[in-house]
Amino acid sequence: MMNRHQGRPAPREIVLRALASALALGLVSLGGLWFLQGSGLVTLDPIACVGTCSPLRGWQPVWQAAGAVLVALASGAVWLSWRVR
Repeated sequence: MMNRHQGRPAPREIVLRALASALALGLVSLGGLWFLQGSGLVTLDPIACVGTCSPLRGWQPVWQAAGAVLVALASGAVWLSWRVR
């Protein structure tokens, strides 16, 4: 929704784009963490766990792939939220 008189986006559109970008950047960070954990480069102890939990150790291809997919999708969401229409 462009403001016809000034040639720039309306304030509401800017706020919505910023919120979408903030959410997508958070998902990029989460995907990056999953990818690094799946690669075995980062190990974190479980924070909130019900039952018996253990940290991921070593190469975990499922978590590595899930992280890569989430990074790709969230990066696309950032790009889509700021592209010019």
